[in-house]
Amino acid sequence: MEMSSAIIAMLGFGVAGVSCLAVAEKFVPIIPSYILLMLLGTAVTRRSDLAAMVVATTVGSTIGSVCWYGLGRVLGSRRVDQRKRGS
Repeated sequence: MEMSSAIIAMLGFGVAGVSCLAVAEKFVPIIPSYILLMLLGTAVTRRSDLAAMVVATTVGSTIGSVCWYGLGRVLGSRRVDQRKRGS
């Protein structure tokens, strides 16, 4: 499966697919977020759909960022303590 067809398939799920794309973009930056938002903005036909897309991408991006923060919080303190003992 080609990358563009995977993105199109995710967009077929509507707002949930857009949120998933935003979360996935945080972990695997397939497409930079500004390009993803531009493409989503051009795909929207109604103003209410645009608002839903903005909310969905914001929620997805926030979830992805919180996951990275949580991972850093769990793993980061151990690494800092190991470096303090090592020096």
